[in-house]
Amino acid sequence: METGVNIEPRKSPLEEQQLILRAVFQPGSAGRDAAIAWLPHAEIDNMQFESLRLMPQLYERLRREEIADPLLPRLKGLKKHAWSKNQLLFCRTSQAIAALRQEGIDVMVIKGMALVLGFYRDFSLRPMNDADLLVPTHHARRAIEILSHHGWTSEFEDPANPRRSEWAFQHEHAAHLSDSLRGLDLHWNLLACRIGPDADQDFWAASVEIGFGNQRFRILNPADQLLHICVHGADLAPIRWIPDALVVLRSTPNLDWRRLLMQARKRNLTRMAGKALQQVQRDFSDLVPSQLMTELRRSRVSIFERYECRQLAMPGIRSFECWLKTLCKFLRLSRGMNPYARLELLPEFLCFIWNVASNRQLPAVFGHKAAKKIHNLFR
Repeated sequence: METGVNIEPRKSPLEEQQLILRAVFQPGSAGRDAAIAWLPHAEIDNMQFESLRLMPQLYERLRREEIADPLLPRLKGLKKHAWSKNQLLFCRTSQAIAALRQEGIDVMVIKGMALVLGFYRDFSLRPMNDADLLVPTHHARRAIEILSHHGWTSEFEDPANPRRSEWAFQHEHAAHLSDSLRGLDLHWNLLACRIGPDADQDFWAASVEIGFGNQRFRILNPADQLLHICVHGADLAPIRWIPDALVVLRSTPNLDWRRLLMQARKRNLTRMAGKALQQVQRDFSDLVPSQLMTELRRSRVSIFERYECRQLAMPGIRSFECWLKTLCKFLRLSRGMNPYARLELLPEFLCFIWNVASNRQLPAVFGHKAAKKIHNLFR
């Protein structure tokens, strides 16, 4: 174990993305000047998806600052499009929640939809492609059965490999469901790096119920919400997770930083959370306490945690890096097991990851994949 490890900042967003972030979130003249500097060079048609997600919020900033520009009608159109798309998604997700609750299954709304309901409080400001729900681990199978009766299909349903669906509950934290119109991620564990029937008990215990319109929804405690954003954003572009973190921070002036630190330490996520919060602190120093960063740096960090954090920061598209990430996932899954139990679990885990129906097929599949990856590396 190591102590006093320096937290290296993540790779910064592209220069244009930094300018957009400042234009949206920097208060006063700094944000206004950034917006004015960005407008003459804006190319909406060639903009990356990550940047487009911030256009509704940028429009609101320009409107409040009374900055006139020919681009404003276009930005307003993007905001209206986000509102209509999210309304349709919300309607379908509400039906799924109602179906689960009717069968006695508690449901928590997480990720984008939770941020919209609990922090943005506006369907037009945070574009989403799908919704995410969390159910207690012991209700996962029943929840998927219920949703399948309402038109949802799980990604793990494979007629050629019937065991894959069952393995998913042991080796994954969520399943992507889809119908003819929308996508829904059903989670039975909040974090991909912490799987198990007892992994989320304290998240559920501290969750809060909020009202939105004429409905009520359960979402994470704000401190847990911020930790989730930091961990989930480990391998995402910063412009995707930083806005969500800033909205939570500015909506929760009395955020329980002690709880965030405790949860990060409990789950061996201090380095991952520290790198994310250091990036926020660098550009928005008034939102993250210096004492918290000091405590995160003082936290004991295992060699595995350092290694895992480094792999998550990689692009994830190179063959060797993908294998390393798979190894990290298995080590997290088998944490606490003795070596013999890990060896027994490994074949089943690989069958699930590679979608193989039988252990007997593993040597051939492994050989084929290894040869292909080695060829790609040399190429």
